[in-house]
Amino acid sequence: MVLDLLAPPSTPPRDRKSDTSSLAPSTRPHLVHRLSPRRRALQERSPAVQANLQVGAKGEPTRPRVGVLESTRSLARRRWRTVLLVGVLLVVTAYLSIYTVLRWSARPPLVIAKRPYTPQQYRHLDDVLPTSLRPSTRVLHVAKEFGPATMGGLGVMLTALSVAQAESSDLSIAVVLPHYSYLRDLYSPGQVVPFANLSVPFMANPSTGRVRHVACAVSLLQWQYTPSLDFLDAPVEARQPRPRSIDVYLVGPGVERPFSAAFRAKDAGDIYSAYKPLKQEWKDLYFARAAAELVRHLGVDNPTVGFADPEVDDVDGPRAASWSTTARSPVDVVHLHGATNAMVAYYLRDGDTLDHAAESTSSRAAPAVVYTLHDSLDEVEYSNLASNVEHFVAPAERRQDALAPLRPYLYRDGTQLFTSALGIDLADIATFVSRSIAADIVEGKFRFHLEDLVMPSISSRAARGEFVGVTNGLDFTERSRNPFTNDKLVAHGLAFPHVGVDVLDPATFGASFASAKARARALVVQRLPHLFSPDDVDRPWFLFIGRYQYNKGCQLFSSLVDLLSAPSVDGRLVLLGARNNYPFDELARLAKRYPRHVTLVDDRTPTTSAVQAEWGAHLRLASDVAFVPSLSEAFGLVAAEALLFGMPVLSTGVGGLREFLVPAPKPSANSYLFDLFPHRRRDALSWSLPSTAQGAEEDYSQAAHDVRPDEAQLAPARLELRRAAEQALRDWRARRDGPVDAQERFVRRLVANALALSWHREGGPVEEYKQVYSHALALRHRCRRVPLADPPSPSPDPRHAPPPSSRPARSGPVMPSSS
Repeated sequence: MVLDLLAPPSTPPRDRKSDTSSLAPSTRPHLVHRLSPRRRALQERSPAVQANLQVGAKGEPTRPRVGVLESTRSLARRRWRTVLLVGVLLVVTAYLSIYTVLRWSARPPLVIAKRPYTPQQYRHLDDVLPTSLRPSTRVLHVAKEFGPATMGGLGVMLTALSVAQAESSDLSIAVVLPHYSYLRDLYSPGQVVPFANLSVPFMANPSTGRVRHVACAVSLLQWQYTPSLDFLDAPVEARQPRPRSIDVYLVGPGVERPFSAAFRAKDAGDIYSAYKPLKQEWKDLYFARAAAELVRHLGVDNPTVGFADPEVDDVDGPRAASWSTTARSPVDVVHLHGATNAMVAYYLRDGDTLDHAAESTSSRAAPAVVYTLHDSLDEVEYSNLASNVEHFVAPAERRQDALAPLRPYLYRDGTQLFTSALGIDLADIATFVSRSIAADIVEGKFRFHLEDLVMPSISSRAARGEFVGVTNGLDFTERSRNPFTNDKLVAHGLAFPHVGVDVLDPATFGASFASAKARARALVVQRLPHLFSPDDVDRPWFLFIGRYQYNKGCQLFSSLVDLLSAPSVDGRLVLLGARNNYPFDELARLAKRYPRHVTLVDDRTPTTSAVQAEWGAHLRLASDVAFVPSLSEAFGLVAAEALLFGMPVLSTGVGGLREFLVPAPKPSANSYLFDLFPHRRRDALSWSLPSTAQGAEEDYSQAAHDVRPDEAQLAPARLELRRAAEQALRDWRARRDGPVDAQERFVRRLVANALALSWHREGGPVEEYKQVYSHALALRHRCRRVPLADPPSPSPDPRHAPPPSSRPARSGPVMPSSS
């Protein structure tokens, strides 16, 4: 018994049915100590494990072979751990998703206190002040789009306006723009030179009130353009103008995270994107703050403070001398474009950016501020979270609450800042890009979504003649959009002939505009056989150009195609655009269903993406009617350019389109208009009310991206569209079968209508903006010594609103205080 107790654990048990003992020798205790550590470990293993051990040639145990049962259990354990881990991840993901949904769904509703305002007679600039600008008044345009960084209509408009203004001796034009990363590939280092080293105030933790300064480099690009001589006359090589330039300040990203990710963009279509770790709103606020700091540095008496040294920063000496005299000039007028830049006005007016102590010692007054609304939908809805704004509003010593001056513009229980009204209130003058729409807004004829956010501010400014409409113009210096100077049209001998200023002179009809359009049609059909067929030469073409989005009326394409596909018509609709929020699959199905009647071109399909760049001008020249079914338009640049290419316009005529579109059957007609909502016209006529050319903006229960009338609302418009299109087709056949002179006269009359929309036209936008700047400077001079006061707008919460009699009248745009 004693020997059995002393036997090592490796001894197999005795078989109770056998009389024999185990063959394994008994091991004395003193022998255990003489075994090697590895042999001792082997003996200490359990019998089950020992059974699976194999001994090698030298007596050493080899790697154990796991049994079937052991392997199955291990696999089950691993599977259970994987399932458990996946389950935990799913639970956490579901929790975060539910939390996010509940957090946003629980966000306070947007409640706008009803603030009374009275519709009034619109006062234009003619009734205010004459122009009185000193020579070379320095105007700084602040925008996200310009020149090489143009994505949409705002960039096209600002580029054209700047070029037109730069030709005036009264103005010196400059632009401040984000330094998008792709611009470094477009320009050499010698073209973009270091200009200024700024610091942007920023609070990483607003609760501490500690401000740190983010270093920001500003570069200077002398953006060149070629002024257009009278392109209607015969070109003379000796008279070709020399290129001129506009100073463009490029605000670069910060040197530290997250601002080092600012302004990353692959191309012009990517300029409104935000890349991690930088938030979109932080990017906008960072640019606004940097632009205000740049204005401040340009306004100091010592122009070398904070600027790049030509010798230190490797700037060529003569080149530095050429731009230092103009680029370092102080700014007289800051012209803000769009609600995303409205905070610049706040930073310029607020004491922590442009301190009054520095202003009192400076020989120059603070610059005047002009704020331009480019539309009545997206800009009014633009907002920033107050939690984001706090990081860019340094707490001043005179107040404890950094957001106190912004409280009148905060909604959703003080969590969301709407900047459009802020820009209108703080600017010296506010403008809109259409005179007719501005008048309708002031007179109460034009309604739009969330109008109560801005209408009290607009009404207050309009009462003093400080809200005006300045209708845009056409830029004929842009060669790609000019049928007289387009390089590709000139190369193919298809450009409109140079016949002199009077394009309607019958003596010049020998050089035919209509013939150029016919030859362009033949060339397009020949060179693009995958998009057109030979019999397209004699068929009517309708052309749509623009983004494929609901607001552009893409829902109405099918109605026009139904008419064009009729055997008695047999026409074609050419769609030339870029993908947007309208489902592209719907357009693809329409083109597949009607291959003979629909040509679909977009910016992403490999087989057609290059067509717009190479053949866009040819398609404009070759088409018969421009189709502009927009639900809303501020100006209608595409329609104006269609007239320049000799096309009448089939359109809804909404917004500013009716300023230059004359509907058939008038003798001077250049368009075929159909009502988007015909019942409004009938109601206006029955009640003897003034009719307005308003589109979907009146559905002010919907946000800008949701302006999508349902089928019941669009059904009457489809009938109106068919009626107008049938009239356009009848007139097209009459011109085709009529005298050649009648065709030529019609095309030239359309071109003459477009030429009348020049930026330089008498009483046009260049002259009107001079009046705007002159009036703004006069107001700023009067308001320079006015102390800060509360704005006239009450708190959005009516419980905290003072009685109307206690609200002070404001003589000029001033910053609110916290008192």
